Amino acid sequence: VLLEDLSEHPFANLPITLTLSVIDDAGQMATASYDVARLPGQRFFDPPANGLIELRRDILWNRETAPRAARLLRPLPHRPDDGLGLCVYLGLRAAIQRLESAIDFISIETQEDVAEILWNAALELEFGELDSALERLQRAQERLAEAMRQGASDEEIAELMQEMREAMDDYMQELADNTEFGNDT
Repeated sequence: VLLEDLSEHPFANLPITLTLSVIDDAGQMATASYDVARLPGQRFFDPPANGLIELRRDILWNRETAPRAARLLRPLPHRPDDGLGLCVYLGLRAAIQRLESAIDFISIETQEDVAEILWNAALELEFGELDSALERLQRAQERLAEAMRQGASDEEIAELMQEMREAMDDYMQELADNTEFGNDT
């Protein structure tokens, strides 16, 4: 049994051919190949988050794309109050600096660091730090609508529907708690 979280892998959400090879104690080898329609992975429906994931994939596929990635990232974090949030803003500024400091060639360490920064920034943009139940509900509705527009699979739609139900339950509980204690918010 092989269990591996490939949600951050550059091939996530892409079609792949999986080839398995085994050698037994007698030295006999067997190989089997399977076409996988889509390697399971985290889907990003927020356009800026999805863009960051695409840049991350480019950097992980080929380190020579670093200057191009830096040029594409540069306009995003103009100011921390541009809707990105402070954490995303600072992360993107650090990623740009790391990419631009190694103009001709980035090391594997820099490649991995920038990929991690972009992954975390995309997660923050996709899921955010939603403080209230109403914001979580609105975000869940937006994600579901965007997934449906992008033609997400039935499984992904079902997961997003469950997320929206949970957000609705939380919101209804918050409303009930506020009403119970005489708070009219």
